[in-house]
Amino acid sequence: MLGNQQFHQVAADQTKELDKNMARLRVLKTSLLSQRNSTEEEILAQGKVEFAKVTVTGLQMKLEMLYFSITRRLKEISSLADSSKRRSSMRLKCSKEKSELMLSVEALNTVSKLLALTPTNAEDILAGEFPWSFSEESTTSQDLPIRCKAQVVDKFMLVERLKEEKSQLRMEMKNFLMFYLETIVPNLREKKVGINARIDYINNVDEPDDKYSSKDESAVDKGRRYLVRTERLDTLQGHLAIVNMGIAFAKSQIRNGLEYFRDLDNSLASLEDSDDDVSSDEDDDDTNSDCEDALSSHENSELETFYD
Repeated sequence: MLGNQQFHQVAADQTKELDKNMARLRVLKTSLLSQRNSTEEEILAQGKVEFAKVTVTGLQMKLEMLYFSITRRLKEISSLADSSKRRSSMRLKCSKEKSELMLSVEALNTVSKLLALTPTNAEDILAGEFPWSFSEESTTSQDLPIRCKAQVVDKFMLVERLKEEKSQLRMEMKNFLMFYLETIVPNLREKKVGINARIDYINNVDEPDDKYSSKDESAVDKGRRYLVRTERLDTLQGHLAIVNMGIAFAKSQIRNGLEYFRDLDNSLASLEDSDDDVSSDEDDDDTNSDCEDALSSHENSELETFYD
């Protein structure tokens, strides 16, 4: 009995509240009709349109949030191990969100008919393409969809990374070329001068016997890689051939570097490949030395122009 009394009391209170709302609605209706020169049907139609706009905006925001949630969840699933137990539960949640997205698209298309809007495709939403976020008449970045903004940022970061890698490559290229020009080639030439001096010493009987004593052996070959106790002419000539081969290889590396890296800068486009190849069995030391000096001078001038 007590429960029935409470039920009737709640029903009576709700009826009174409904009557109050109906009375206020009639007052608002009378006031609105007096302010505008419109019929009741026109005002109701306008109200439906305004309500549809609010509903469409809410559904569009809901679809965007569902898309980002599905995308994030799929990314998390791909990062999990195949044996993870979370994969099944996350797939289930993802399936529910996709079903909710399909229902929201249907509701959006139903309301969009009142506003004569273009129907929305569920496949476009799942692909991250939101038709309402982009307009051909847009002039500000706020009108662009988030996905387009993200793609622009990704492309910009890719260009910046490529610029950084190009700068790093130029620095490594400089170190590569200057290492051969300033270290390898001068050391080999110094070694070649020392070997030629030993050969001249052996061939010249007027030279003193103690000109190249053991204490000065390091002056001939600092690395002591080719040093032997008894020097013979054929041994020194073999050393000289090896040094000449090293010089030729160093110059080939320099030429290859200039050829491969010239596309990074227009200043190397006019550089022609040198024809002054050094043979491994050089006989005319003066001529070859002049060729080497001319080639190195040409390469150094090109590099100075390039790096200045």
